[in-house]
Amino acid sequence: MINVVLLLFYCSALIYLGQSLLILIALKRPLQRRINYEPSVSIIIAARNEEQNLPECLASLANLDYPPDKLEIIIIDHDSQDGTYRLLDAFARNNTQFKIFRTKETSSGLSGKADAVSLGVEKSTGEIIFLTDADCKVPPTWLKSLIPYFTENVDVVGGFTALATESKGWKGLFEKAQCLDWLFLQTAAAGAAALGRPLTWMGNNLSFRRSAYNSIGGYKQVGFSVTEDFALLKAMYKKNRSAIRFVRDLKSLVLS
Repeated sequence: MINVVLLLFYCSALIYLGQSLLILIALKRPLQRRINYEPSVSIIIAARNEEQNLPECLASLANLDYPPDKLEIIIIDHDSQDGTYRLLDAFARNNTQFKIFRTKETSSGLSGKADAVSLGVEKSTGEIIFLTDADCKVPPTWLKSLIPYFTENVDVVGGFTALATESKGWKGLFEKAQCLDWLFLQTAAAGAAALGRPLTWMGNNLSFRRSAYNSIGGYKQVGFSVTEDFALLKAMYKKNRSAIRFVRDLKSLVLS
């Protein structure tokens, strides 16, 4: 019995090692980039009771380095009960690139976030759609660092997300360990995507072509999912069989 257990352990270890090597090899492959490509962009954010987090998020979005005439930022206040809408409305009055909409709970069958983002996409006009969350901060180079990877056969591009850690003591150590674990999982997912086997990704640093979104009928056709962003990604990949790129670059790193 012990020999069988050891054999299973060694076989599992070899399989894990082999998969890790494949992922590392895939990550070493240079990704094609499209130079001087500046399409119209729509950033969509769903916010619900985010009054405390929004100021930093809005400030980072207002500081993006991208041609103003090619950028719109759409934020959907999804039935907030705090001062979220008042804050958004006041901010948008002084920042014309921001468009604010409100929505309430519906019977669409979608999760709250997917329902709000679906409305945001309907209200948007950009060729490329970016998603992030109301509790995130994006770097000024966010758009310019990811958009070049939308080459001819690429419909989805994502960047990495790191967890902001501010706690002290044991809690701080736990948060740092959680951050490292999260980055490891993203690295594995990026490698798998490079091999043509997308496993997962997070919707707080994700972008896709409007044409790919429309080809699957958007969130409404995908239907309810606890992981609505990845369900959307999988549906686009299955429909179009186009490439997906997850980019390891500090210039596109989002802080959550």
